[in-house]
Amino acid sequence: MTGSIAIKHSKQSYLLLCVVGAFLIECQPQKQFCQCPEVPPSSCPKLPSPEVPLPVPLPPPVVERLPKDRKEAMRLVSAPKELADDLSLPDLLVAIEQEIVFLESQPGYETWVFGDRVLGKQEYLKGLRRFVALLGQVKTDLDRPAFFAAVEQEFDFYEVFGQKDFGQTFITGYYEPVIKGSAKKKKGKPQALYYKPDDLVVLDLSLFDGKYKSERKLRGRVKNQQFVPYFTREEIDEKGALRKKDLEICFVDPIDAYNLQTEGSGIVEFEDGTSIHLTAADKNGHRYTGYSRELVRKARGQGLSVEQLLRSLSKKEMRKFLDENPSYVFFTKSEHGENTTLGVSAKGGRTIATDARFFPKGALGFLISSSKTFPADVEVPASVPAISRFVLDEDTGGKILGGGRVDLFFGTGKEAKKQADVTKQWGILYYLVPKVTSAAEKIELVSPQS
Repeated sequence: MTGSIAIKHSKQSYLLLCVVGAFLIECQPQKQFCQCPEVPPSSCPKLPSPEVPLPVPLPPPVVERLPKDRKEAMRLVSAPKELADDLSLPDLLVAIEQEIVFLESQPGYETWVFGDRVLGKQEYLKGLRRFVALLGQVKTDLDRPAFFAAVEQEFDFYEVFGQKDFGQTFITGYYEPVIKGSAKKKKGKPQALYYKPDDLVVLDLSLFDGKYKSERKLRGRVKNQQFVPYFTREEIDEKGALRKKDLEICFVDPIDAYNLQTEGSGIVEFEDGTSIHLTAADKNGHRYTGYSRELVRKARGQGLSVEQLLRSLSKKEMRKFLDENPSYVFFTKSEHGENTTLGVSAKGGRTIATDARFFPKGALGFLISSSKTFPADVEVPASVPAISRFVLDEDTGGKILGGGRVDLFFGTGKEAKKQADVTKQWGILYYLVPKVTSAAEKIELVSPQS
C-alpha cells in the first residue's frame, strides 16, 4: 500500500480534503520527547537521542537541521588519509557480489544521487563490479596496501553531512534479538506479535504536492469517513485494539516484544525446537520516542541497564514506561532471512541503516570512528575499538533521521547485543562513487571537515 491511499470504506468526495488537511497539520513541527538526561530543556535537541540502555554518560546527538535534499546531503572530498578495513575482506567480496546480483534482478533503483553526481543504475553497478575486481586481487594481507591505493585512485569519496556540519555522524548499533515464544498466550508470554493490519493506510503527501517529497509517509486508518492516526502502542497492547482480528503471529515476553520492534527483526524460538525469522512489515506511523529521561535516570542511579530495571518493576510500572513510546512495528515471516529495507540479509559489521530520503540503498560506503572505553564497574565490554571499514547501506530505522545518523548492524544474539548496546560514538561516513572518466567532468575537491 506504500505510496497510495487504500481505503475500503465509502469514498465521499470530501474525504481526500480531510486527509490532506489533517496531515498538513501533522507535518508541522511537533514537540519531541527529549531523552537527553544531561541537557536543560532550552537546549533539548529537536529529535530524540538514541535510547541509552546502559548506565554510561553519552553525548546526546543534536540535529541542527536536515539536508534540503539528496544533493545537499553529501559533498565530494579527498579520500581519508589512511584507508584500512578492520574486518574480513573475503567476506566483503561475497557481500558485494550478492548485492550486485540482487540489484540487477530488481526493477527500480534507476537513479543514484551522490551530492553533485547523478549516476544511472548500470553506471553505478559497473563501479561496484570494478571494486569487486580490485578486491578479488587481495590474496594476503600484503596485498591490502595496493588494494586501498587502487580504490583511492579509481573512486571518489563523498562525505555525509552531519549534525551541524559535514563530518559529524553519530553512530549507534543494532542487532537481531533471539527470543523465546509460544504459539498460544501463556504465563510469561502474554504479548502478541502482530501481522500488518489490513486497515493500515499509507499516505504519501508528495502525490498531492511535490514540496512534500522529502516528508515521511504518514500512516493512519479510516474512521467515520475521516483519516485518523493509527492505534498507539497502549491502544494495541493494553486496550486490545487488534484482538480478534486473527493477526497474532505468536506470543512473547512484553520487554522482548519491545526490543524486537526496536531492532526491526529477530528470531523467535519455540519450546518444540522450531523457530521463525520475523522482519518488519510496517509500522503504525507514530513517531519513535524511545525510553524516557525518567527511566534512563532511574537505571543509571541504580547501576542497571534499562532492560534490567524494567524487569524489576511491577507490570503496571513496566507498561507505563513501554507505552510512553507510541510507535509500533508489525511483522512478517521471512523464509530466507531478508531483514533489511533493501530486501537482502544484513551482514554483521557491514550493513548500515541511514535515512533513505537522502542516501541511496545499496550503495557502498566507508565508515570511521574513534575508540571508546567504559568504567571498570560497568558490565559491558571494556572498550569499543575504533571503526575503519567499508560498509553497505542496506537498511533504515525509525530513529535514524537526517544526515548525521548511522546505525551499524552487529549480527544476531547476545554478543551482538552487547556490542550494539555500547556503540554510541562520533564518526564520519563516506560514500564511494566511481570516478568520472573525463577530466573535464571532474568536480573540485575539498578537504574533509573543512
